[in-house]
Amino acid sequence: MAPMRIIIFGAGNVGTALAGALATLPDLSVTLADSTDEALDTARGLGIDARFRAGHLPDDLKAMATGHDMIVAAVPDRAVLQIARLAAETGTHYLDFSRPAAETLAVLRPLGEKRAVLTGCGASPGLVETIATGLVRQFS
Repeated sequence: MAPMRIIIFGAGNVGTALAGALATLPDLSVTLADSTDEALDTARGLGIDARFRAGHLPDDLKAMATGHDMIVAAVPDRAVLQIARLAAETGTHYLDFSRPAAETLAVLRPLGEKRAVLTGCGASPGLVETIATGLVRQFS
């Protein structure tokens, strides 16, 4: 079976840590993307077994995301919406670490009908809180 291809946008602390952890799993192929070569050079220096891509224009992002099974937005809050739009446009599974804004949720809603969409998986609010809130809403 072919490995699941994951692209992580954002080579800061969170994205780099996630890439390092996922790259050790044999059934995953990891690409780490960032708008700066400096961040990617730092990640490379850690010996992470991943592909590295630099780019920031919308066309760059779409070209980078093409062919991946999952998009991870490990980017600052101000950039999450752009990555969410990219996932919706490419029909790709999606995960982020930020408390989702209403506009981001609206963009991801149609995608969630056919792909896995996980928002708010960071330390605050965190995945557990997100799941608990969803369950409360479901049974209220």
